[in-house]
Amino acid sequence: MYVLQTDTKVPLVSVITASNGGNVAVGTKLSRGQTAKEEDARSALCGWLDKLKTGPEGEAIAEAVRVSSGFDKPIQATAVGMSTEMGKDSKRLQREINTAPLKALFSGSSTPPDTEAMYQPLLVKYFGRRFIIDGQVYTAQPNRFTNTIEVGYLVTKMKGIGGIGGRQSNDNNNANFTVHCALAPDQMALGATLRENDWVKLDGVVDKMDTGGVHLRDCRQVK
Repeated sequence: MYVLQTDTKVPLVSVITASNGGNVAVGTKLSRGQTAKEEDARSALCGWLDKLKTGPEGEAIAEAVRVSSGFDKPIQATAVGMSTEMGKDSKRLQREINTAPLKALFSGSSTPPDTEAMYQPLLVKYFGRRFIIDGQVYTAQPNRFTNTIEVGYLVTKMKGIGGIGGRQSNDNNNANFTVHCALAPDQMALGATLRENDWVKLDGVVDKMDTGGVHLRDCRQVK
């Protein structure tokens, strides 16, 4: 389970794992510019473990949180809207990272920044979320490595106030924050019929994300 702490300049991600035998571990990896005293980190992380509830009490708490969070409910979105909002999150995180303390750069260390750790908060915010995406097809191509069909949505913006200038050229699509869906195995027939600019509404789960775009798996058509 990922826990995202957003009250720090660069959001902090902690990872909690549990084994079938009942062992629970919690840890975190700091991004460039983030620092923490060992005693403070130990106090905070061990404090979480001290608050764990097991058995019927813990299960009841977990179920109540699942229901109240609405995490399992799909989010209705347009491809262009997703691109715009997630793109803003990506640029905001990039700015926060760029303005973080640069102490590490002057420490004499030759170790390059851990980019995966730096951008992990972006993935954690959306990972596992279900979206119902409505939009137009940019590409629909077989992926020979995964034996599925990847649908890329058209996410180019409208030009001018109120869109009176028309849409940007499709050639500019990948200059935006992209939205891609891997169709579920039972949707291959649908994938074979999709053409550029067709409208399609897909229900899928976010499984990958970086500063350039978002990817969803097990996508199925919604009527």
